Amino acid sequence: VLDDCDDDFRTSPFEDAVIFFDSNGKPVRKVSGLNICQTVGGCRALSVSRDGRFFTVCENVANKLSAYQLETGKRLWSLDGDFTSATISRNGMVYALNSANSINPLYGKLTQVIDQEGRIVRQAPAGGFDLAVDADRNVLWLAGKSVKKLDLELKPLLEVDSIRWCAVSVDLNRDGSVWVAERKHPDVTQSTNRILKISQAGQILKTVGLRLSPFCLRVDRS
Repeated sequence: VLDDCDDDFRTSPFEDAVIFFDSNGKPVRKVSGLNICQTVGGCRALSVSRDGRFFTVCENVANKLSAYQLETGKRLWSLDGDFTSATISRNGMVYALNSANSINPLYGKLTQVIDQEGRIVRQAPAGGFDLAVDADRNVLWLAGKSVKKLDLELKPLLEVDSIRWCAVSVDLNRDGSVWVAERKHPDVTQSTNRILKISQAGQILKTVGLRLSPFCLRVDRS
């Protein structure tokens, strides 16, 4: 769990932390010294590799993306930048969204690919607030001002431009479609609280209006 437990993000020491729990919910370890604050949605600020070797954390106040060894909490590498979200592919490559000091950081500016040594090996001018990698189909989905689909070389495949303010969370279905959460903003005309199901081809399959404001969604793929 990435815990925004230190309410003072201006004065050190900074004490936000990643906290590890056992299967009974007992805290067993933590990595502290982080500096984060509230965001508008459930972007992947914390991600864990599939093989359990390492995890990544986006610090939106400290402005960095760091990787840590899962077993020990040792920091493996760190990159400066306005990172909002990162996810880890099967081969250990990290796909990250960087707002790069853009005017509106919610919409992002760059998608970057980072190797296991912390080196940026590829980037493209495709922005978003949250992202998800579909390892079975070798594609990347971005959600923000719009919903974009890229291949893993960061070449654009499609864009769904039906978001009225900001899509703040995206997750995958087993069939390659995605669910996206969109939030309403009081100052943005026609913005709304809803979730959308979007096909692999970019067709909106379903729209569900919500009375609540959705921060984060995850799909039960079973």
